[in-house]
Amino acid sequence: YSSILAAGITCHALADDNALPSLIVAPFGGDTTAIQYWQPAMGQGLCEMLITEMGKLNKFQVLETTELGTLMDEIKLGEDGWVQQSEKVEKGGFAAADFMFTGKVTRFGNKQTRVGLGGFVPGSLGNLGLKQTIADVRIDWRLVDAATRKIIKTGSSTASQKGVGFDVGVNVTGHGGGISFDNKEFMESALGKATVTALNQITAEVRAITLPESGRHKQKAGAASQQAAAANA
Repeated sequence: YSSILAAGITCHALADDNALPSLIVAPFGGDTTAIQYWQPAMGQGLCEMLITEMGKLNKFQVLETTELGTLMDEIKLGEDGWVQQSEKVEKGGFAAADFMFTGKVTRFGNKQTRVGLGGFVPGSLGNLGLKQTIADVRIDWRLVDAATRKIIKTGSSTASQKGVGFDVGVNVTGHGGGISFDNKEFMESALGKATVTALNQITAEVRAITLPESGRHKQKAGAASQQAAAANA
């Protein structure tokens, strides 16, 4: 019986090890002294874009990071009795991360030549208009082992693009402000195109990384080995 139990523990550990390593992408920070209008929402928007791209690599199981509050609210609904006991989401079921990706944006903006429109958009911060521009983006990034805090890889991605300007200081639905794949104005701007180029450089570098065994998996393997030894004893 002990041999069967030990084999079961070992097989479970091996099956878990053969799964894709898990990854969290932290919201990007920004150099507030160098980037005009930088705000946390911009870092979260860039994080969302990179999560989308990382999910396409088939290299990681990408975990949710930007909507954790919503997930925790769902758990609280069950705990407060608003959800049937058989349907509620239990606390303690979140997956753990093997690796963490973090980035800091050190350049994100335009060198502009105004070519029209100008004026004021009602409800906005003003200054929305078409500008011929050269957009410049730089993202410094790190891939880190979440259990040991060891840095696996560092990199820096830079991109420049000529085109139509995008005013990140304007916050009007459909006009400026939002940084995402869903904002057509951003995606068609020089800044949007430079951002996509920089993110593509990052995913290309991450794709080429040979990942070590994560510290979390080593810890789990050690615990499984101890359980197997105890079962045999």
